[in-house]
Amino acid sequence: MHSIFARHRKATIFRVMLLFSLFTVFSNCINPITPALFLELGFPDYMFGVGYAAMAGACFLLSPVWGKLCEKYGYTNILGGSFIGYALVQVVFSISASQSVVILCRFMGGAAYSAGAVASLAYLIAVAPSGQNHRLMLYYSATTTVGCAAGYAIGGFIGTVSIQLMFRIQILVLLILGAVLFSVLKDPEGTIKVQEPVSKQREQKRGRMKLFDPLFFLTVFLSNFAASGYDNAYNYYVKEALNFPNYYNGLIRAGIGLITLVMTVTIGTWIAKKFDLRLSLIPVLLLCGTITYGVCLLSSPVTFVIGNFLYYAVNALYLPFQQGILSDSGGPEDSGHLAGQFNSFQFGGKVCGALCAGFIYSLGNKLPFIISSAIFFLSVAFALADFGQQRHRARHSVLL
Repeated sequence: MHSIFARHRKATIFRVMLLFSLFTVFSNCINPITPALFLELGFPDYMFGVGYAAMAGACFLLSPVWGKLCEKYGYTNILGGSFIGYALVQVVFSISASQSVVILCRFMGGAAYSAGAVASLAYLIAVAPSGQNHRLMLYYSATTTVGCAAGYAIGGFIGTVSIQLMFRIQILVLLILGAVLFSVLKDPEGTIKVQEPVSKQREQKRGRMKLFDPLFFLTVFLSNFAASGYDNAYNYYVKEALNFPNYYNGLIRAGIGLITLVMTVTIGTWIAKKFDLRLSLIPVLLLCGTITYGVCLLSSPVTFVIGNFLYYAVNALYLPFQQGILSDSGGPEDSGHLAGQFNSFQFGGKVCGALCAGFIYSLGNKLPFIISSAIFFLSVAFALADFGQQRHRARHSVLL
């Protein structure tokens, strides 16, 4: 039996991207109905931010750990374990009625999700063909973003019929995906590392410290802070202030996913081929901040939705650009370390953004959007500094 499965297991980019995109779909299908679930359970307004922050907090804390475990136990084992682990956490979440248990479930769900995010990103960095890494990161970002939007659409429609039905479908599909992954995917050759001498480990650690770029990772943190605050405020605003039904929010998310896909594979791919990604990141973040502030000035539901479509179209570009920059930072042997570090800063920003949006929403339902706009503008300053620093290093290396 083992030999039968072994013959069908391959290390391919297509399989890991397909499996992780499907995981993204079904791990996100509860998110659009979480505000309705919390309102049904009588939770206070701040719980929508706290619940998300607990999930993102686990991603922030554990992403570096998953990066190391990927190198020790293999990307496939961590990725498949994340699928099954997330399903088991959702079993408990589906029957939870107290705030403390829900927060714990969100934290454990974040732990499982971060394992999959780190393992899939590290896998792709490790196997990316020479010169293809920017395009691969764009496709990876597009598939996961579209998967997230598809999850929102599925969850919005099925959640309108029954929230518990959506939980059951989600749990069953994730368990099946975990079983399929272990049957068809294997690690690239030579990616699981053997135990090295202490002196070699210290040398490797010093080398990896040089990979750390404070200005770039601060830009990652701030841009995700702003995007997370906006996203969480939007999810709650359309339910609480605009009183949109779950299926309507799902339909909007599906449209956003389609726009994201088109933007990423057309404009994003063109920019990645023609321009420096660090330079291209600056106007993208500037536009995000400008549009976010403009959304605050819109009063009617129709113009608000249109403004959000415009925001998400531009917002679709910053993450693949950052992942492309990351993929240039080291070799395949550093993939687990880099992916863990990147996801830690990414979700650290998401924690702060979600908490900020959750707690200030009660002071004014447009206030989280204003704060997000200001943080986007702050990220522009760090992106400019990072670009200037890289230009200086490039000139200095040429002179040497």
